[in-house]
Amino acid sequence: IHLGKARNDLMRVFALPGFVNQTTQEYIWIIFTDPDLNKELLDEVVDMIKPYPNILLLGMNNGMNAFQRPDWMKHIKHVFSGDFQMLQDYRKASTKRVLLETRLDADDSIFVEMMDAVQKQAAETLGKRAIEAQYNANKLEKEFRILCTEHHLEWGYFNPWEKKSEKGHLFGIHKPEWCVSAGLTHVYQVGTVKNDLPTKSHHKMNEKIPQCGTKKSEIKAARNCIERIDAKSFKFIMMRSRTPTSAGMLGVIPKKEVVESDTWKNKQDLTWANVVERNFAIPPQSIFDLRVRLKNNMENILTDALAGQCTKQEFTCKDETKRDLNNLLEAVKENS
Repeated sequence: IHLGKARNDLMRVFALPGFVNQTTQEYIWIIFTDPDLNKELLDEVVDMIKPYPNILLLGMNNGMNAFQRPDWMKHIKHVFSGDFQMLQDYRKASTKRVLLETRLDADDSIFVEMMDAVQKQAAETLGKRAIEAQYNANKLEKEFRILCTEHHLEWGYFNPWEKKSEKGHLFGIHKPEWCVSAGLTHVYQVGTVKNDLPTKSHHKMNEKIPQCGTKKSEIKAARNCIERIDAKSFKFIMMRSRTPTSAGMLGVIPKKEVVESDTWKNKQDLTWANVVERNFAIPPQSIFDLRVRLKNNMENILTDALAGQCTKQEFTCKDETKRDLNNLLEAVKENS
């Protein structure tokens, strides 16, 4: 329960502000959860999102697989929150219009113009071709496009340069040849489905799918390729959190490139002041307060995380992850 509450807290601070403050609300956000989720944890999430009808909380295990298929709705065990009719309308429209699916973990955040940006980019390419064909799948080729970020920001629970910091640390990452999972958006032409893609893994996309090009004319004409999301003046358009609540502990312990970065060591105050709230609608103080709450309950959170390793609910079962969690737990006990 402690780990679950911590993850809910991360969702409240990181994911939720980016969605509810989007410059367009023409989208639905589907949150998938275990149909038998602990009621206390479930009620927390419902209370968080119930003011927003376009945010749906579904008790469902198969996620976004085959959203366009009519039988997709049959896999929903419970609709805990959100406008069910709106969900039905979007699913029906997905078979006759260009469909965009954006992936985001509950502890990550998207920039406030994300939906507007990806919708406009899709409209300029697949959307125009769909209109020319009058949305007739028989007149359209199988076509998809991947939209992803080139720059993203990470917030880490630990600060490698100031051990007693109550803020954690920020670190910017530039991956021009790579698509991170945060904010990864699939665009499907009318009549195209996920199985038509050469790969479903974001780790293999740069190997299996070419870049759309660099010139505007190339990007618009290209098909079945990777395009970078228009970051406008924001640059950092995704923010990922790295905390001990992570199932795989990836990046939670600051890596060498972070520890040795004098550039980012000296950019902390500037980034907190000028980027976090402007880009993601997250007041920095809410992250600082979150960190205090995590710290005060860290022993219980880590105990839960260790107990959850190698179970059906968790994705990981690695000796390295268990070792890191054990080391952190011992350190917390020694300093408590």
